[in-house]
Parts: sequence; structure tokens; C-alpha cells
Amino acid sequence: MIDYGYSDVHSHVLWGVDDGAEDMETSIELCKLAHETGTDFLFLTPHIINWSDASLLYDLREEKTEYLQNVLYDEGVELNWEQAADNIGISHYRVMKNGEFLYRAETFDGYHRVSFTDANGSIGDRYTIVAFDAAGNISQEVEAK
Repeated sequence: MIDYGYSDVHSHVLWGVDDGAEDMETSIELCKLAHETGTDFLFLTPHIINWSDASLLYDLREEKTEYLQNVLYDEGVELNWEQAADNIGISHYRVMKNGEFLYRAETFDGYHRVSFTDANGSIGDRYTIVAFDAAGNISQEVEAK
């Protein structure tokens, strides 16, 4: 495993929840690949396409996350998780370091990826990410550990 300590702030690794992994085997392979290439933290961000089904999505996510964690643990893959939701229409992400603004990541053409390098980062720094949608809604702050 490469030890870079990357955080993936936008992933669709849970199977059968949205347009991400189609089955459990694909979920496991995606997580193994992330781990092998230096990612040690994933934000689970399934699409919430129909808000009337949101509670069902959250229940499925919880159940599948717990199962996937157990399978990966048995295979020696250690990943940390944070629950989030991907409501289509995210306009940008705000990345904070130790409570101070660090980076604003714009999204365009439906492409949601935040990638940044903090050359001045050090052990003990706390990074948090918040998503903003086009209507001005703000997500819960999520910490990369």
C-alpha cells in the first residue's frame, strides 16, 4: 500500500444505491484500489435524486456501509468513512484547515471532485469540507480524518 493519507471527498462505492458500484464485489474492489493507492478516508456520497425516498436511501447506506466495513476489515483493508449525501446541483465545496478557509473547489458540468495539496500541512491539522448547492443550501460540515 502507498501511504499518502489521501481523502476522497466524493465517492459512489456503495453498491445498488445510486449510479455507482453495481454490486458488492465492485464496491470491495473500488475500496481495495483506493486503499492500495494511498486513500485512507472516504466520504460516502450517494445521489439523492428523489427526496421522498431519502430516508430509505439513508437506511440502505447505513446497512451497506456497516457490511462493507466488516468485509474489508476481514481482508485487511482499513478505510475510514464519513456519511454525506450528493444532492445533484452542487456548485462548489469549501475546504477549511484548522477552522480557517483553505480552498474553494468549483464544480462544473456535473463533475464533482475536490483535489488539493496542502504543502504546508502537518500532522494534527484538521480539514473539513462543506458543499454548497446552486440554491444556496449548505451541507453538514464533514471532517477528513
